[in-house]
Amino acid sequence: MRQDIPVSFESYYFVELLNTIQNQGKKIYDGEAYDCLMKFVQYLSREEDAFQNIENLANYHKTSDLA
Repeated sequence: MRQDIPVSFESYYFVELLNTIQNQGKKIYDGEAYDCLMKFVQYLSREEDAFQNIENLANYHKTSDLA
């Protein structure tokens, strides 16, 4: 996500959630598990809009309807 432009309330907390996942993940996971987690975080932070990231993930063909 671009962090040099104003963001909505939801996008701000989404970015903070991703930062928390990244920081806490260091304490819980190591090696390949942490690398996988970071790939997921990077995927979620790819778009400018937090909701677009989540919709992209939900529309991914291997994502279940429950997710």
